[in-house]
Amino acid sequence: RALVVDDNDAARELMGTQLSGMGFAVDTVGSGEDALAAVARAQSGKPYGLMVVDWQMPGMDGIETAKRVRGLNDGLRIVMATAYGRDEVRAHADEAGIEAFVVKPVSASALVDALMTALVRHTAPSSRAVQIQEIAPDLLRGVRLLLAEDNEINQQIAVELLEGAGAQVRVAHNGREAVDIVNAGDPFDAVLMDLQMPVMGGLEATGLIRADARFKALPIIAMTAHAMVEERDRCLAAGMVDHITKPLDPPAMFKALLRWVQAQPAGPGNGVPAPAAPAAPAAPAAPAQPAPSATQELPEIEGLDTAAGLRRVGGNRALYLRLLHQFADGQADAVQRIEAALAAGQQEEAERAAHTVRGVAGNMGLVALHAAAATLEDTLRRGGDVPAALSVFGAELSARVQALRAVRNADTGMPVASPVGAPAIDAVQAAGHAQQFARLLADCDAQAEDYLAAHRAALVQICGAEAMVATALAVRAFDFDAALQTVRDAAVQHGVVIEAAA
Repeated sequence: RALVVDDNDAARELMGTQLSGMGFAVDTVGSGEDALAAVARAQSGKPYGLMVVDWQMPGMDGIETAKRVRGLNDGLRIVMATAYGRDEVRAHADEAGIEAFVVKPVSASALVDALMTALVRHTAPSSRAVQIQEIAPDLLRGVRLLLAEDNEINQQIAVELLEGAGAQVRVAHNGREAVDIVNAGDPFDAVLMDLQMPVMGGLEATGLIRADARFKALPIIAMTAHAMVEERDRCLAAGMVDHITKPLDPPAMFKALLRWVQAQPAGPGNGVPAPAAPAAPAAPAAPAQPAPSATQELPEIEGLDTAAGLRRVGGNRALYLRLLHQFADGQADAVQRIEAALAAGQQEEAERAAHTVRGVAGNMGLVALHAAAATLEDTLRRGGDVPAALSVFGAELSARVQALRAVRNADTGMPVASPVGAPAIDAVQAAGHAQQFARLLADCDAQAEDYLAAHRAALVQICGAEAMVATALAVRAFDFDAALQTVRDAAVQHGVVIEAAA
């Protein structure tokens, strides 16, 4: 519910119309005094969540209005409209608790920008402001969206955010499925289209949809991990209208959507049929795990930025914890899948597996893993030292998976399990691999990097995943002495002595 305060009739009507088109229930008043009265009345029923107030008004100006309104409704988000630029009023506005500015004359795009700043701010995880579903539940009310995304974790994040803002969301698991759903005639206001999907990618799917004249005006918005100008140009050339980078940034996603869709008016009888309810994405069979509590402590894991990850799921702690554990179970065998794809000559499949980890790790706030996956994906696509990139990626992935599982197992009292796809290796055999690897390091042999890639599981078993991350980085920098020392020290901690003559 929004209140527009402006003494200019035309400006007041324009902003009211713009906000109504975005799904807000809007009231308008022409003075600060009337604004105070309106806010006071609303407190006994449904309080306002947003106020857009003009700076210069006769009598009580916008700054004073904001200050006094704060005393009536401390949770109100306030946007100030000014024809003079925000710098002149910033100091006073900050004191009044004004979250955003918009310069008059107010365009729809500028108003969306201001609303995103006011309603969905980038704040600490503990802040109430990050709870998108709490702040803007009607931002996309009644908007019908098709989400084309193959990764289950990314699906859950996007659906949670979009439905939390009032949208109706149907999921397609690949481009072919997206084309079939659109062709079936279900009405959608927009399509969010991932570019890299199995069966059919987003660019090809968009081309097929655009080939049908019925869908010439259907907004198709690209979702991609690549923010490069060339990538955006490819999307526009294929018939997409906009571009959202992954990992998803909630304000940027909503801003892009609001350029192309409008929320429906509140109340029954708006004539908008809901698309068929989508089936829940199929999850891999796995032992049932206790659902994480919304108040459960966030894990403190090296390489995990929980603030960034929590922000990307709209502040939903229970969802974030659940997705972290789901990631640990679902992506632990990514290295084995990439190696198998490369051995079978399936280059695109290997790239897609790296791309999937890249996107999900970014959404989860796994910063180092996201970077390692991006390096691997780019190396696979453009050529380069794939074994080295895969080695660093594998060590980083193993370390994060083990750390996440250790946190979960500590919470549930379960023993630590071996990662999926990495059964325990015979102890004597694993120690032999560690010894041979140490010999290569002692000889400053460049084959050490290949040996690490080939026998990573055994080396992790002897030395630990964290040590192997450091070792891989040292080897890539040709610092064989540091790598050897790391291996020896880590092996001793695991009860294995590397011969000094190695």
